[in-house]
Amino acid sequence: MDVKKTGTHTVLVLDGDLTSDDMILAFKAKMQELIDGDHIHIVLDFVNVHILNSSGIGKVLLFYKKLKEKNGSMSFVHLSPSIEDLFDKLMFLNLFKIYRSYDEIK
Repeated sequence: MDVKKTGTHTVLVLDGDLTSDDMILAFKAKMQELIDGDHIHIVLDFVNVHILNSSGIGKVLLFYKKLKEKNGSMSFVHLSPSIEDLFDKLMFLNLFKIYRSYDEIK
């Protein structure tokens, strides 16, 4: 997973789908590392994510809660149409800011 800085936000570029135990554990470890390092405004780049299972959704919500407790935020960039549709059905679009490109991130 690649980490980038854009303005006041830290961008975490995921390497693939959040479906396998290995990928979810890697995501969990990297997110915890970022939060422990005082990165509290995190944008998840889903450019390489096309599928998200219930475990992946659970981890996203877990870290959303942790960031909110620190007055931080979680947002997303490069959602595929299928994941954006899933987020809409789960009403995540009310919780998370969705960016179309890095240019929108401030």
